Amino acid sequence: MEVLYAMYIYTKVKGKNMLGDRKVGAGVGVIIIKNGKVLLGHRNIDPAKADSALNGAGTWTLPGGKLDFGESFEAGAAREVLEETGIVLKKAKVICVNNDMVPTAHFVTLGVLVEEWEGQPQIREPDEITEWRWFDLNNLPKPMFPPSGKILENYRQEKFYIQYCFTPNLSLNPSPKPLCPARAGHLSLSGEKNIVGSVCGEGNQILLSDSERS
Repeated sequence: MEVLYAMYIYTKVKGKNMLGDRKVGAGVGVIIIKNGKVLLGHRNIDPAKADSALNGAGTWTLPGGKLDFGESFEAGAAREVLEETGIVLKKAKVICVNNDMVPTAHFVTLGVLVEEWEGQPQIREPDEITEWRWFDLNNLPKPMFPPSGKILENYRQEKFYIQYCFTPNLSLNPSPKPLCPARAGHLSLSGEKNIVGSVCGEGNQILLSDSERS
């Protein structure tokens, strides 16, 4: 019989906490649309300048960033957009939530749709974002920053939450892929024996047989 476990089972092997005291962060990605086109910025190709905990160097991204302590989602979105682009948000709403992970960082990302705004995009942080451009929603540039790509997919499908599949290993491939059936894989446990199972959904679930449990 297969039993459903959280994927963080690999963080607790024989009493070990293999991820230390890492915490989940919170951020926002902001959709600004003009004449059917969405505003995207190109992150610096230098990781040291791109300022992206989720490995976004060289990708195209929505405006946005990390929430400050005590901020509402809308206030955080307005602050980040103003800091990055000079655009002033007048009205915005939360439209989705996603779970974004790489081996070194984990963020819950809120998608915010701007309904009223004023101003024109400016390069306010040139070391981090080298340009802002408008793109057709059906012809997005590559590579896309995975959290931004997921938010835009939520928007296109008009869904608040979409489950995604991830490569079944510790790299937790952040490239968004639609939900697919569970598939067999191995989880390398940093020297411990491999656990054979199936990874599905948001990348935080794993199916294991009772016989595979240690």
